[in-house]
Amino acid sequence: MCAETAHDTSFSFHLHTWVVCSSRALDGMRGILRDAGIEYPLWVLPQKSVHHRAVSRILKQLYGRTGTQTVSLDTLTAEDQVIEIAQHCKAEGYDGFVLCGDESDITKGKHIASLSGSDHPIVLVPFGELSGSEFLGHDPASRIPISAVLDGRLTKLTTLKNTARSVCFALLQTTTALIEQPNPLMLSTAESAFTSAQEALDHMVEPAERQSGFLSAILCVYFGGMCAQNRKSSAIIDFSQRLAIEGLADSYESAAAILPYVCTQLQNNQPEIYETIKQAVGGMDPIEFVRTWVSLSDPQGTDRIIALLCGDMHDLLTHPRNIRELQPLLSLFPESGGAS
Repeated sequence: MCAETAHDTSFSFHLHTWVVCSSRALDGMRGILRDAGIEYPLWVLPQKSVHHRAVSRILKQLYGRTGTQTVSLDTLTAEDQVIEIAQHCKAEGYDGFVLCGDESDITKGKHIASLSGSDHPIVLVPFGELSGSEFLGHDPASRIPISAVLDGRLTKLTTLKNTARSVCFALLQTTTALIEQPNPLMLSTAESAFTSAQEALDHMVEPAERQSGFLSAILCVYFGGMCAQNRKSSAIIDFSQRLAIEGLADSYESAAAILPYVCTQLQNNQPEIYETIKQAVGGMDPIEFVRTWVSLSDPQGTDRIIALLCGDMHDLLTHPRNIRELQPLLSLFPESGGAS
């Protein structure tokens, strides 16, 4: 094999966050923390009161009357309070963090862990609306969690709509990764994401199997996060984020809006990979499959508005005459959106 060929076929793939998933996964939390080298954890509980109570009930069953150290995000309303808690964590000698809740809760929990100035491990208990970023480091200062514990008892705290929004976001991360870096491990992870999404769709039809459906959906988000972690920066994801404009759509809605078109791009440019994904979803056409999830996310017309907006802008900006006239005008606008 020549050097050039070896370079073309080389790739790296990292898996930093291990996942434990079952209907009562938190029952084994003591062992999970022990394996992670955590003896004195701080549990960061979610902001919503109903979520807080659900986790607290499980902790009471797990730790009994002795209890465990917790902090509730609903008591932290200002940055100086967050800093105070972070300093308290350092002074008390906690040797790890357990972050519970949805994307917003876990982001705040990671902020506390970063401000504590320690390099102690982080374990996640994710549920609710998730983007996959929970399994990543948000910035160079924050650490990637070492493990995530998915407990079926907490899946009842989310809705089908929020779950569908999470799955759409995860599948966008997955398809962009396949378009940009379709190496064997990326393809295998993407297959797992789509298979989990297909299992979620199947199980959610039957009320008795709904817990399994929600757990499969979180696994889809997990695999989507792994794809994002091992993919380079994506212009498509950046484009999706820029479409998340207040009053138009949030980041989940913009992701859902462009997801079918990204799948179409995958079909046109990489038909063999597209066929692999088709098999992963039980033979259903992937474009129709993701459209089903978009429908379940209840976009309330935002997907149609974004599609029309993108189509109009494409028609306008791709015409040679128009771009010659518009480029001088566009150069007068701020280089980054939202700048004044």
